[in-house]
Amino acid sequence: ELLSTFEALLNALKEPCGMDRVLLFDVATKCYIATDTESVPTNKYEMCCDMLDLVADVSNIYTTPECFSFYDSKSFSSVHLDNGTVILTKYICNNLTLVCLLQDSCLAELGLIEYNIAKFSQGMDDVLKSHFKRKPVK
Repeated sequence: ELLSTFEALLNALKEPCGMDRVLLFDVATKCYIATDTESVPTNKYEMCCDMLDLVADVSNIYTTPECFSFYDSKSFSSVHLDNGTVILTKYICNNLTLVCLLQDSCLAELGLIEYNIAKFSQGMDDVLKSHFKRKPVK
């Protein structure tokens, strides 16, 4: 039930922004928790994992030792590849990071993308709060 909700939210983000792929990753394990309805080829998955490593490596260089997390609510990064692909990452919540693959031409609507990612993040937060509120703690 929860995964189908995540998938629906990812599809609602992907379509209006013209994204090629949208994945929700657990940062610690680099496993994707959910994706849009299309399957993810191995090379795309590896590219997303490399992006998560890149963000962690760069953050490790420029953060203080007291900072234990590479991702926080302000974390947003992008890498532009030679083939016209752009990889965006945005920390969502609870160690979950959104990774989006899109074409460089889609960045003409970056404001729309950022707005929709913010709405997606809010939706994820609402879904998770609702889900854990219903589950009895043992």
